[in-house]
Amino acid sequence: MSHVDHTSITRFIERQQWIEHISENGANAFNAFASAPAALRNDKEVVLAAVAQHGRSLLMAPPAMRDDKEVVLAAVAQDGHALEAASAVMQAEREVVLAAVTQNGHALAHAAGTLKRDKDFVLAALECGGVLVYASAALREDIEVVLAAVAHDGHALAHTGVWRDDKAVVLVAVKQSGTALAHASDRLRHNKQVVLAAVAQNGRAWAYGAAALRDDKDVVLAAVQQDGNTLQVLPPAMRDDKEVVLAAVAQNGTALKWATGYLRKFPGDKEVVLMAVAQNAQALAFAGLCWRCDKEVVLAAVAQDGSALRHASPGLRNSPALRALCAVDPALLATQLRLSCALVLLSSGGDALSGGSGLELLPSDVIEAIGFRISRDVVVNGVMARFEYWSCDLRPLAPPEKRQRR
Repeated sequence: MSHVDHTSITRFIERQQWIEHISENGANAFNAFASAPAALRNDKEVVLAAVAQHGRSLLMAPPAMRDDKEVVLAAVAQDGHALEAASAVMQAEREVVLAAVTQNGHALAHAAGTLKRDKDFVLAALECGGVLVYASAALREDIEVVLAAVAHDGHALAHTGVWRDDKAVVLVAVKQSGTALAHASDRLRHNKQVVLAAVAQNGRAWAYGAAALRDDKDVVLAAVQQDGNTLQVLPPAMRDDKEVVLAAVAQNGTALKWATGYLRKFPGDKEVVLMAVAQNAQALAFAGLCWRCDKEVVLAAVAQDGSALRHASPGLRNSPALRALCAVDPALLATQLRLSCALVLLSSGGDALSGGSGLELLPSDVIEAIGFRISRDVVVNGVMARFEYWSCDLRPLAPPEKRQRR
């Protein structure tokens, strides 16, 4: 074997070892590539291995590699900001820049000025996730560009100048992201239609409405209906309003923890607690002790999720009947005990329930109870709803041999 052949083989082996080393380093590929011999940093295959793992390894590549379209495309596909290290020619290459902004919208910052001033290109970049703030000042004032930007990212409204006071533009923005209301003009933050649109998309946008609208019942109800936990940031008067709290817990039962003590503790309103545990059984944890001692409330919770029994009072938590109930297949309970559109309550299986409630499918030793029908009228967002369900009075089970057959 000639000396030349031996040298070539040695270099080939060294090259493959470095490619393997860089590929195995993942997030540390940048440092691995930086420590490679200069000759290997000029090798396209080595550079491709590096930028595939860490796009900004392009910074350590020689100029020829930063002007190579294949290499740059591989780099920006891994990290859009690698466009910063590309040559000026590549920064003006549409395909490369669109690939970069698809990976990271902020990569538009590194595009050539000619592209930032090109309306068709900027519209295409916005479609790919580009960020409006990096477009030219003239295009940030262009209504077509502005509408395209806020339709993809409502918060682009912050960079639209006079359009922040345009109702049509702001409505598009807040429907995409409710909290974009923060960037609207003061005049439009006083506009009820705009604020309602914002809270319908994100309840937390309530905080960005004008003070007068933050006290508006329609706005508050729309906010908690979208996100029950918005109740947390409402003023005490709203957290003490039964209609508001009912709407909140209907959307997220655990929002009960943000209600005033009156509505979740004695002598609060039982319907609020029942609505909360029907939506999320774990809301029982936030009910007052008097409700965690209440059989009807605890039954409503454990019928939906047996693990909620841990939040009941010690007396009910240790009830053999309830503990047996919690061992029943949840799918069976969900199928057989969904007795109303909003409340899911366990009920007795006695004669009062003959007629196909499905409770006869439960194990006969789960509960004994005295069943009776309850009707409750609940007002939610101005609409009266009637919930009908069965309740029961639990008592300890007699041994099987002493239990009379029904």
